[in-house]
Amino acid sequence: MILSGSVLLVWSAGGKNVFLYDRGDKIVKHYTKDLNLEKKYINKSLFENNKFVNLTYDDYSNLLYILFENFKVVVLETNRFNRVIEFEYNLNDFDINEKPKDILFSENSSNIYYLITDKRIYKYFTNTNNRLIGKWNLINNLKIGRAS
Repeated sequence: MILSGSVLLVWSAGGKNVFLYDRGDKIVKHYTKDLNLEKKYINKSLFENNKFVNLTYDDYSNLLYILFENFKVVVLETNRFNRVIEFEYNLNDFDINEKPKDILFSENSSNIYYLITDKRIYKYFTNTNNRLIGKWNLINNLKIGRAS
């Protein structure tokens, strides 16, 4: 396996699939559990015009979510890497300097996911993609105690 730059690896549940973002080549790669390259998602324009943040695999729907710094998300089906949808979050929901960090899927409901930023956790339904249904402030809810 030859990689041109730093990478981000995502393992699917059960370890059947491995998804990797190669920061050097700006390509998403799909490997089997035995680390054999299966396919690549190449979209030079997308990755050059949007700064990559993270990718997350949804085991319920077999979809790969690619998150960018400008709060854009591209969703791919993983069988052939066809684009299912592309959407952007409403920037009015975020602070000016807030930065997206990750997308996490609920372990209890196949229709709920969370967008994690450096300041908050936002809750969404997967079937409405970017319509906000709840949020929690990370800073306000942390209580830090001192050891005696």
